[in-house]
Amino acid sequence: MGWIRHHGIVVTGDTDNDRLAKAHDLAKSIFPAVSAIVPGRLNASGSFLIPPDGSKEGWNDSDDGDAERQRFIAGMADNWCSWIEYEHDVDNGTARIVRSSSDPDGGGQHGS
Repeated sequence: MGWIRHHGIVVTGDTDNDRLAKAHDLAKSIFPAVSAIVPGRLNASGSFLIPPDGSKEGWNDSDDGDAERQRFIAGMADNWCSWIEYEHDVDNGTARIVRSSSDPDGGGQHGS
């Protein structure tokens, strides 16, 4: 038995260099679904979404999603794009930033 706690990642970077494209390619090589790069309104910025795996916590698919997110974040260590991993727990009505490019180990407390 488990509950659904959605984990996703949003990545933002400059579209006038290859970093965002490289991050996008990395994401597509790891995850079964990744959004297209969506251009920002100004300053040559863009973003893409790695959507939640949709699995209940404690199930194998959830563990696979955790491993995929960890692999992606490790691969982003030398990429200058900004990213956040967020979670929202439908059953408990909570939402928070789990970790980010400025706090990749997730030691800080963000929102609730």
